[in-house]
Amino acid sequence: MTIIDDILDTYGSTEESMQIVEAINRWDEGAIDVLREYMKDIYLYLLETFHSFEEHLGPEKSYRVKKLVQAYNAELKWRDEKYVPKKISEHLEVSTISIGTSVVACAFLVCMDNINAETFNWLSSEAKLLKSFAIFVRLRNDMASIEREQQGIHCASTIQSYMKEHETTKDDACKEIKELIENSWKDILKHYLELIDQPMVVPQIILDLSRTVDNMYKHTDAYTNLETIKDTIRMLFVDPVE
Repeated sequence: MTIIDDILDTYGSTEESMQIVEAINRWDEGAIDVLREYMKDIYLYLLETFHSFEEHLGPEKSYRVKKLVQAYNAELKWRDEKYVPKKISEHLEVSTISIGTSVVACAFLVCMDNINAETFNWLSSEAKLLKSFAIFVRLRNDMASIEREQQGIHCASTIQSYMKEHETTKDDACKEIKELIENSWKDILKHYLELIDQPMVVPQIILDLSRTVDNMYKHTDAYTNLETIKDTIRMLFVDPVE
């Protein structure tokens, strides 16, 4: 999904982006006819990957990916029209989907034996823990990437929406966004402790993913600049403390 996001957000033209959106909405191999040559292998690999998940997710669950790509498409229109959502809540209605947290959580849980269809349906719900998780990741991402994205052509971030809604400066908006990040982290912890109708591994993975995101975006956008976490990975997996 990172590759699809990069095509839509950074590397693809508007026309190319609309082609990949159309293909994903069709969700069949015949849709490669609408794609540029370099997109075809990526699209077929996406189909193959999700078909391999069907044993766990159940058939006809491509709506999860379609919903994600529809959010990408909405942000693409924001970018092309230079539209800034008037309120941060309007922005989050789209951007908490486009951040892809539910898809990432599915990827972690899909091969676990004690996870059933009810859990995967829950991952597509509006559960409080999932909503707080998505808000936390979206705001963390926007805070870490604002300087880089301002140098290119990108859709408006939550920071710009906050500036527009409250008629404030970027510095003041960033301070308030940091406060919202802290609040969403507290909400994650609260809802983590409250969740009792799912296997314990489910809220634990959400919490662990939140910690990972916090570490990746604490000082820079390490998701984009992976070399910045090379030492961390080395200490964890190559030279771990005995």
